[in-house]
Amino acid sequence: MILITNNADFGVSVLVTSKGFQQVVSLAPGDETAVEVDEGAYGVYVFPGRKWIEFARSKRQEIVMVLEYPVDLSPVEIVEVLAQLDGISERIKQLEAQAEGVACSGNVTSDGGGVVNVDSDPNAVITVSCD
Repeated sequence: MILITNNADFGVSVLVTSKGFQQVVSLAPGDETAVEVDEGAYGVYVFPGRKWIEFARSKRQEIVMVLEYPVDLSPVEIVEVLAQLDGISERIKQLEAQAEGVACSGNVTSDGGGVVNVDSDPNAVITVSCD
């Protein structure tokens, strides 16, 4: 068994491979799951969850729509909305840059299973460790 924990602040998909076995699991931030694999070597491949990128894109579109009618906004509110738009656009770029994913590998032995920890830094760069 491999215990996978997502400590990143966005959802991830994890491909687990072991001796001809493949399984994909999706984890929201803070989630964990166990994947049953046979004893021996395993590998994991972690990448941002597609729905998190789509959520960010839809949020960006909502903000763009607010800016279509700026008459209803004060100058301060317009500046705030533009800052939100820049932040979301940057986050989308960061998540998309991780689309190729990050990998690690480990071993499941008769003494115990594997542990996979997924993290991210403030720039949405995924890190993964396999023990």
